[in-house]
Amino acid sequence: MKLEFKNIRIDKLRPHEAVIDSLVEQLVYDIKMRGLIYPIIVDKNTYTILDGHHRTEAFKRLGLTRIPAILVDYKQDYVTLKRWFYILDIEKAGGSLFSPKVDEVLIKFIRRVVRRLRPGDYEAQLKHWRYITRIFHNNLRELYWIIHEATQDLPFKKIPEDQYRSELPAIVTPYLLKQDVVQSSLLGKVFPPKTTRHIFHFEIPEINYKVKI
Repeated sequence: MKLEFKNIRIDKLRPHEAVIDSLVEQLVYDIKMRGLIYPIIVDKNTYTILDGHHRTEAFKRLGLTRIPAILVDYKQDYVTLKRWFYILDIEKAGGSLFSPKVDEVLIKFIRRVVRRLRPGDYEAQLKHWRYITRIFHNNLRELYWIIHEATQDLPFKKIPEDQYRSELPAIVTPYLLKQDVVQSSLLGKVFPPKTTRHIFHFEIPEINYKVKI
């Protein structure tokens, strides 16, 4: 596969995820000091950002108007779409899988989401070693935001879905399709940070791009 590189205008790019402000600020500093190590990756048909939301936002905050990118055809099999799961941090939740504090955290999460749910086809699951709680909603993006907001200040952490081990309490997020990602970017309605995990079946080269500020 021959990679297509382009120094792309940032105002043409379409994000599909929100960013974490603290990570952007760290990247602003890193880019000032070292430059950009890896290019972002963009769907060449829609200019949807597939990888590099935080780097793009850092460039914007630095007043830069273009960013190095690899353009790909998102429809092709060399880009695979995966998810992140929310895993309960057992140490922070009580130190033991069987601690009553674990149940307290999960009950608090359930109470937060129940008030905002609506019957629908999109399903997430709260998995516990004793039970599974099914969570339904009629809007995929809204369901992701409900889960994201309900986990704030609770001891959850995100891991790639292929690293999940079933003995740990976890929130299993709904499946996403590539068309969900593109539609979100075209509508300008983003998912929470770390919703999608794109796997690229090609080597992403280092570019060591130095910025002039």
